[in-house]
Amino acid sequence: MTNKKIEKMLSVMISNKIKYNKQFEETLNHGFSNEEKEEFFEEALNDLSDLLQRGVNGEFTKGMKETIRSLTDVAVKAGEEGRRAVPIEKLRAEKRSCLAGLKMPKVEQLGYDLRYNVKQYIESAKTGMAVMRDPNLEQTQVEQSNMESCRALLDQIGEAVENTIDISSAVAAEKYNEIITKMRTWRINLARSGGMYDAASVGLLREVLNAANAWEKLCMAGGRQAKVKDVYELPVDDLTRVVQSEITKQNVEMFLNRCESYARETANMRNNGAAEKIMEKRAELKQYEGRQQEIVNAFRNGEISREDAEFELQVLKEKMDTAKMRTWRINLARSGGMYD
Repeated sequence: MTNKKIEKMLSVMISNKIKYNKQFEETLNHGFSNEEKEEFFEEALNDLSDLLQRGVNGEFTKGMKETIRSLTDVAVKAGEEGRRAVPIEKLRAEKRSCLAGLKMPKVEQLGYDLRYNVKQYIESAKTGMAVMRDPNLEQTQVEQSNMESCRALLDQIGEAVENTIDISSAVAAEKYNEIITKMRTWRINLARSGGMYDAASVGLLREVLNAANAWEKLCMAGGRQAKVKDVYELPVDDLTRVVQSEITKQNVEMFLNRCESYARETANMRNNGAAEKIMEKRAELKQYEGRQQEIVNAFRNGEISREDAEFELQVLKEKMDTAKMRTWRINLARSGGMYD
């Protein structure tokens, strides 16, 4: 647990007028008498972090504020030494007592985590950068520096978003939308330029970082909550298509490599156990067909969702297609290349 994380907790408590142990800020700097107490301190911080996030995205009840104050007291005791040292068993009992019976307010959910969306968009951007990089094209020193700056900025944006705790207010939604909008522009420019990095591309990501830093600082509870309609979905942009086309290309290459492998495999199979292999493939197909029916029945009985059923059936279809192709190639090799 870093000092930055503790500073963030203090900022939330101060902003929302929550009392806390004044020695809490210094506990990490003092160190701990043993590893067990240090681990307990981190556990207490995790509990605090959960409570603070729930409060920011809902409300801080009187009970929550009292519990937060008590948890900072327990956390401080974990760092005390000498005659003031408290046994670890007693510390754990005090922490359990703090949390026991605490009623948590209901937190309205948007249906998805805004932070996760941004992090996915960032990872996709990094993948796009790698795909767009042409090893045969020599970059100038300025272009290389700009590309490295863009990559570093993406990491900084991701870190700021990771540390954000307000994921439900209308203000948070505005910052999220700003990040998605500016990143979309940056991604489109990158894709359409063929992977060119200039001062403008670096400047645009700096604007994204500023929005992410502003989002990270939001920590006031009780503001207007965002609605799903207020939040942008992740767009399918030019860079998304570049990444998808590369994935498709790789899949096609894998498929062709498998075909070549099957061809080599069946070339020596005419009289070398071909009949047994065909029987195995037919039995394999029969198992897949049985599993298909099980999935259909489970969906009809309400045991699994439509989405899960469709996913399972698609996986089975791909396996069946592979088994059918192998059977066809075995038959072809067995017949000496005759097509009927």
